[in-house]
Amino acid sequence: MNPAALAFSDVSKSFDAKKVLANLDFIVSKGEFTVVLGPNGAGKSTSISLANGLLRPDSGTIKIFGHLAGSMEARRSMGYVPQEPAFPAHVRGIDLLHFSAAHSVKPRDIRALSLDLEMDRFLNLPVRHLSGGQRRLVSVACAFVLDLPLVILDEPTTGLDVEMRQRVWHLLGAYRAKGGSILMTTHYLAEAEALASNIVVLAAGRVAQQGSPAEIKRRYGYKRILFTSEVVPPPTLGAVSGGEHGRWLVDSREPDAALNQLLNWGKATDIDVAPLALEDVFLRLIGRPG
Repeated sequence: MNPAALAFSDVSKSFDAKKVLANLDFIVSKGEFTVVLGPNGAGKSTSISLANGLLRPDSGTIKIFGHLAGSMEARRSMGYVPQEPAFPAHVRGIDLLHFSAAHSVKPRDIRALSLDLEMDRFLNLPVRHLSGGQRRLVSVACAFVLDLPLVILDEPTTGLDVEMRQRVWHLLGAYRAKGGSILMTTHYLAEAEALASNIVVLAAGRVAQQGSPAEIKRRYGYKRILFTSEVVPPPTLGAVSGGEHGRWLVDSREPDAALNQLLNWGKATDIDVAPLALEDVFLRLIGRPG
């Protein structure tokens, strides 16, 4: 049996007396795009640091294609995009790309990659003259120029404008289409829903839920009923204001019964029923109101 691209097995990690991860188990299968979600303090960045070998677990194992994380064999199989790029201020972006490419047996074509990310106009500038978004694009390019089978990204699109984010999304999609495996953290729930084939939700250092975006929403069991009424709905419906005048919403585990009650009430119009968005499910999973 071929090993997974990345596997966390019963991993725990503490800092002083604070347990950050507790018996964490999940895998990134080959060719899979896994996104790790969770509130601040859930253990996302610690998981990333463990996966790329910057930290070691107190117990359990992390393996990359069957090799222990941090080993030379594991490092030769993965690229890494840190949450905060830290480059020497005087070095040009193009020099950083050539430096990264020199660490790969078969790197990607730098010119083609820079065109994909539309980086040509600033690659010859020193890092100190680049915007935060431009530095982040350079960081992403340094990981993907290696052309390795796994890339680990820690909030790679933070600070990017809409056009830059779309370029990164396209790069990630093309990489996965060619068989690449991805582990990524993000605070953008829409990004996770658009890109991920698998989502791992962390809460208090443990896996609260995992599966595809559709599976998580279906498993959670709620549907949202939206309707318009100038009259306040009966309390038994549990409706709350939808943010617009006369617009209401009901989140229910028994949508058929709630819809039946709404129709019998007879004062609702423009009724719509839809699954909860991933963002609403995520907020409920971590114990916050949606």
